[in-house]
Amino acid sequence: MFGSRRSQTLEITILWTQFVLRCCSAVGNSAPKALSIPPSQYWDGNDGFWSTFGVQLGSPNKQSVRLLPGSNQGAVWVVHPQGCTSDDNADCGNARGTLVLNNRTQTWVEKGTYDLQLVEEEKLGYSGAGLYGWDTVELGWATGLPVLPQQIITEIATKDFYIGVFPLSPWPVNFTELDNSTPSLLSRLKNQSHIPSLSWGYTAGMHKHDPPVFGSLTLGGYDTSRFEDNKLNFTMGIDQSRDLLVAVQRITSSTTSTPLLSKPIYAFINSVVPHLWLPVSACEAFEKAFNLTWDATSQLYLVSSNVHQSLLQTNPTVTFEIGPSDTGENVKIQMPYGSFDMNASFPLVKPEGNSSLYFPLRRADNDTQYTLGRAFLQNAYIAANYEYFNFTVKAAKYPPNGAQQSLVMLPAKGTSNSKTRSGLSTGGVIGIAVAGGVIGLIAMFLIWFFLIKKRKSKQDSELLRSVEIGSDHVDRKELDGMDSAIAEADNVYQRNELESVAVRHELDSKGVKYHRLPVELPANEVAAHEFHTPTSTPYGSSPARTPTTTTSTAPYRHSLQRLWQSRGSGSEK
Repeated sequence: MFGSRRSQTLEITILWTQFVLRCCSAVGNSAPKALSIPPSQYWDGNDGFWSTFGVQLGSPNKQSVRLLPGSNQGAVWVVHPQGCTSDDNADCGNARGTLVLNNRTQTWVEKGTYDLQLVEEEKLGYSGAGLYGWDTVELGWATGLPVLPQQIITEIATKDFYIGVFPLSPWPVNFTELDNSTPSLLSRLKNQSHIPSLSWGYTAGMHKHDPPVFGSLTLGGYDTSRFEDNKLNFTMGIDQSRDLLVAVQRITSSTTSTPLLSKPIYAFINSVVPHLWLPVSACEAFEKAFNLTWDATSQLYLVSSNVHQSLLQTNPTVTFEIGPSDTGENVKIQMPYGSFDMNASFPLVKPEGNSSLYFPLRRADNDTQYTLGRAFLQNAYIAANYEYFNFTVKAAKYPPNGAQQSLVMLPAKGTSNSKTRSGLSTGGVIGIAVAGGVIGLIAMFLIWFFLIKKRKSKQDSELLRSVEIGSDHVDRKELDGMDSAIAEADNVYQRNELESVAVRHELDSKGVKYHRLPVELPANEVAAHEFHTPTSTPYGSSPARTPTTTTSTAPYRHSLQRLWQSRGSGSEK
């Protein structure tokens, strides 16, 4: 009888253990992970061949578009039908990443026409307006990635930006006044637990690589298969509109011993624009080293076929030495000639249908224009962490398209800093398992106490009762044997004690209070798990500075006519 009871107890214990393990697995799988956005597998653009990324807009009729990552934008940019006119060729819509027709969707809500948020781009001569509104956005093309209803979108017609934008900024999109804003795509993904943190990793890919390699875009973390690791960390700039600010310590070329940059400069990394904007003296050094000619009409360095063939044969390499400051540690980003071998087409060069080889270098009039655009990101990988306002710049790698990724999530500020490639940290799973084990032990004890011990006590009571009524067939001498019956019925049992000393983990109370975050972040500092040494702050070598809030990011309202005013004559700068 007791054997069957013990079997039942063991059975219940096994079932309980399986239940606890399943709960642990469910919790681990439900935690947000880093998301990889698949490349569209198209090369798009009128200023080069760029690897784009796909999204779908609208509901129930979805429209698929191709976009380029915008490191400082919060709204999704798509091209309005009026972005293609009678002056454009018949393939204009496809060339611009597909036109969006908002009358085909039932979920479009119009806000109005406003200037694009171009704080840094305006310094380079870019301009434009967009028709803002909200619609459903699905990341990827039917890949099972998150769907965001009522996401902020702007439809553009200007040709200053030929392809739409996939936004990476965490900052909200403001309309005229600061209290009239809407969350960015990145912050909504975090707030809805689709990604673990306000972070991303990106490299542009390279069309002229042999073979061509598509770009890589990760939200909530980064992809270690796409870069050569280093321990160099950068603190974001105090101006949120120039947060990805780096020191260009030195630029050299394999064709000459003379540096192409005479003294260090600070430049802003901006994936929205394609070119490298450097001091005039540096541009003149490039002209001499590569036999370049400045074309005043197109404002580009056009490359003749003879010069192009010569550069293909010599295949010179330009090396950028990038660091957090103008001296000290740096990372070397090597750019072969293929990274500068670009094609410009209408409306950058005219007439329509013509294509010209050009070198993606632009003359900067002053230090506010110093910019490392998308061309630089062909050979560099940047991982930005807005939880701690730090980022890294690493030399890009070029695994074959479709190769296995190695995604690493970056946790939100104030959460576990354990490095993990899955949703829940190992410590979290162990903690849940230990708690489940303790509960299982308690359950076993209760089962033993109520099912077995009480039954034995009942049997002893019946035995004693038979003695008290004087049953003739009972041997009283046997009952007096203290070594058997009473000892077995004794209710003394041994308790399994658990260690009651809990270890408290104190967090550093020296928090930094940041202004105008898109989401509320805990103030206490927690070391991040990646890109830092044991003595450094998370994701950087010094505490992150509090970013200042600029007021020039708000778009201003215009009439609908303002949106299309440059459609026929505009050109990407």
